[in-house]
Amino acid sequence: MRSLSVLALAVLLSGCQPQPPSTVASAGATEGKTAVDYSGETVEGLPIRAADYLGKVVLLDFWATWCPPCRAEIPKEKALVERMKGKPFALIGISVDESRNDLRDFLADDPLPWVNISDPASKISSDWRVTGYPTFVLIGADGKILNRWIGGGNSKSIDRAVEAAVAELEAR
Repeated sequence: MRSLSVLALAVLLSGCQPQPPSTVASAGATEGKTAVDYSGETVEGLPIRAADYLGKVVLLDFWATWCPPCRAEIPKEKALVERMKGKPFALIGISVDESRNDLRDFLADDPLPWVNISDPASKISSDWRVTGYPTFVLIGADGKILNRWIGGGNSKSIDRAVEAAVAELEAR
């Protein structure tokens, strides 16, 4: 039983890796670089574009409903979004669920207070060189990548980085 608990903890902390590492050599997927442009649609078909969020600190969350570490991050993300309410901040989920309906069904049962892009073909994830889920990417108001985290268990570090980036932006 103990080894099963250790295995479960390892999965939660390491993240889900359903695909081999991408070979896309995108200059905008690493810290300090200009963020890769992205666009997609919500499950309702609403268009979402990176340009819509310029001037805000953005946290991208590459995730899937079938990924236990991704789902474990949701309460922490909800708390972050609540703390940042009214500030120049946006969390954007990019779901790699194979079907838009899987994401739609999940959101019907557990509504999330942030935008989620459906990326069933993993095009956005590939452009961003995502190799495991969840992957979080923090983008500054100027469109530059500030930080990147792969796997679960990084919420304290993410919270500190988001709060610092938002505070810096508000101090300008």
